[in-house]
Amino acid sequence: TIFACASGFLIGYGIGGMIGARISNGRTNWEIVGACEGIGVALLIPAIILTNAGNKKIGKAVDIYNGKYGYSPTLNFGLTSNGIGFNINF
Repeated sequence: TIFACASGFLIGYGIGGMIGARISNGRTNWEIVGACEGIGVALLIPAIILTNAGNKKIGKAVDIYNGKYGYSPTLNFGLTSNGIGFNINF
C-alpha cells in the first residue's frame, strides 16, 4: 500500500499542477509535473502486482483454514428470535 499511496499522491500532484496552470494561465515547471506523473505511474505498476499477489495469498490462507476446520455454513429461512427471516448457522 505504500507504493499505491505514493503513486496516488504523485499522480494527483501532477494532475493538480496541470489543472492549476490551466485555470490561472500561469506558468508551471512542466519538468517537475511530468516527472511526478512518470514516477507516479511507475510506482503504480508494483503496487498493482503486490496487491494482486497479496490477495491471492490471503485467499489461499482462507481456503486452507476453512478446509482444516470444516467451515460449512447453512442458510435457513423460518422463525427467528426477531420474527420471520433468514438464519445462518456456522
